[in-house]
Amino acid sequence: MARKKKDTTESLNVSSKFENVKILYNTGRIKEAIAYLYTIYTDLALQKYGVRKTFSQTVRDFAIIMVKQYGQDPANIYPFIQQIEKAIYGGYPSTPAFFLEIVKSFENIYREMSGHRMPSLNL
Repeated sequence: MARKKKDTTESLNVSSKFENVKILYNTGRIKEAIAYLYTIYTDLALQKYGVRKTFSQTVRDFAIIMVKQYGQDPANIYPFIQQIEKAIYGGYPSTPAFFLEIVKSFENIYREMSGHRMPSLNL
């Protein structure tokens, strides 16, 4: 008997991952919420393309691979990656407004990789 293929978002348990982002944000841990969005991005890459970010790859290195080897739209990925780098490495203040900018840029990536709209965070 044929097995039904699981939906990509279901197999990643995206709902709980976005719930974690929401919890981090609501408890004032905005920088961690931003980093967790990046983790969701790498999970999506693993699910869709079977590619795993290695420990030695920088955020930017991984994005370049995703664009060059897997055809991700650079107009979607590069703004997101620049914001992630600012938040994690650049000492940029992790304000609620900056977090919402990152969420907005991640929506495009999520749609591109999953084929679905990103679940609402209801912040």
